[in-house]
Amino acid sequence: MTVAAGLVAEVDRAVSDVDRRMAFLLHVTPVNVAEACEAFTGASGDDPGFEYRPLPFDPRAEAAALAALPGLEGDGWATLVRAKRREVVIRLEMLARRGTPRFRELADLLYGGATKELAALAHQLLEAIPPAAPPRPVPGVAAAEIARRATAEVAAYRELLPELDCRLEVRPDVTGMIVEQGNLLIGRDTVVPPERVAALLHHEIGTHVLTHANGARQPLRVMRDGLAGYEELQEALGVLAEHLSGGLSPPRLRRLAERVAAVASMQAGASFRETYDLLGRRWELAPGAAFRVAMRAHRAGGLAKDLVYLRGLAALLAHLGAGRSFDVLFAGKVTLHDAAAVERLLGDRQCWVAPRYLDEPGVAERLDRIRAGMTVPDLLER
Repeated sequence: MTVAAGLVAEVDRAVSDVDRRMAFLLHVTPVNVAEACEAFTGASGDDPGFEYRPLPFDPRAEAAALAALPGLEGDGWATLVRAKRREVVIRLEMLARRGTPRFRELADLLYGGATKELAALAHQLLEAIPPAAPPRPVPGVAAAEIARRATAEVAAYRELLPELDCRLEVRPDVTGMIVEQGNLLIGRDTVVPPERVAALLHHEIGTHVLTHANGARQPLRVMRDGLAGYEELQEALGVLAEHLSGGLSPPRLRRLAERVAAVASMQAGASFRETYDLLGRRWELAPGAAFRVAMRAHRAGGLAKDLVYLRGLAALLAHLGAGRSFDVLFAGKVTLHDAAAVERLLGDRQCWVAPRYLDEPGVAERLDRIRAGMTVPDLLER
């Protein structure tokens, strides 16, 4: 390894260590969503009273340590590690500014804004897909059963990737399902319609867990932890996995549009109550659903992350429709922008595992239709 390559690896390791300690998503998500929802919907005020995990580190000290690392020159891996260091520093500053206007400014810097084009796409879906009907009397699948099925799915991937290290936890301080540092965390109160369980496992395990494990096989940790801006492609691949496996329902697609509407409202200066009311009055969300969607947009001071699902899905469909590579998108937590560079850097080192759902019946035909040219609204015509 050359001196330059050694320096890139040194900075990569240091950035990765900070990134993993940071556990960003956990620290910007409230721990009392259910209690806050109950109190909020029965009151007239605007403050939901969110509570957050205490930070077990000093974000400004961590940022200073990253700033003191040697500078990286040149292109290739150095370019990707430089960009990741900048992103991690921004996230650290966001954690230091939770609950302040500065948090939202930095979030907008990372995730961008709800453009006219994205807002128009969201409104098209919201108009085309009716609001979710009241829950059917059919029992949903609870957290314990989801965990059991997730354990079996992880075991199947471990046969392909023996080194795969994924811890599964059912936790009271998590809403829904999230993957953090390659581990699947399931909210204790999570209930999923039976027909959606497989699709969500393909999203969480067949995308987020798998690309974390694949990235760990690559030369630098940035491929495991995620290149700068990786979340947009990650969520797009997850939603695409739901579609390819036959589990992307119209209500799920509508939820992605509702999230865009909520972020657009937040970025336009609306209060939590105003966003909540917009989702309920204009888009007819039930109170609990409106609260959760508004929470995601307003958490910690205003987080625009929920733009990436719909925006990323549209970009991924265009990428595939243009005949560009699909396989390399699973080599780690990459971005569409950097996919070609990653492919060049890895060269003949094709050491990653493809998602298991690609072998399911009907997936190849769905993928062929996407490659022939499909947009997000076309996904409704199944």
